Amino acid sequence: MVVLSTGTPGGYPSNTTLNLASPVTVPPGHWWLIFYPSMSFASAGQFGRQPADTVNVDVAKFINPGGAFG
Repeated sequence: MVVLSTGTPGGYPSNTTLNLASPVTVPPGHWWLIFYPSMSFASAGQFGRQPADTVNVDVAKFINPGGAFG
């Protein structure tokens, strides 16, 4: 249900699309879709994030427990 595709800049697989079998109905307001990758550093190495650069003008929020990598 989650598809990763190449984003810009950098050409990394950073675009994330959630495909739902049926629409979710929520009351009017401000909503966030929150997800986080989980993988082994030993087999996959480190990963980064890119904030939204689309016309939605919403600011991304990064949560960085422990302050790793600044």
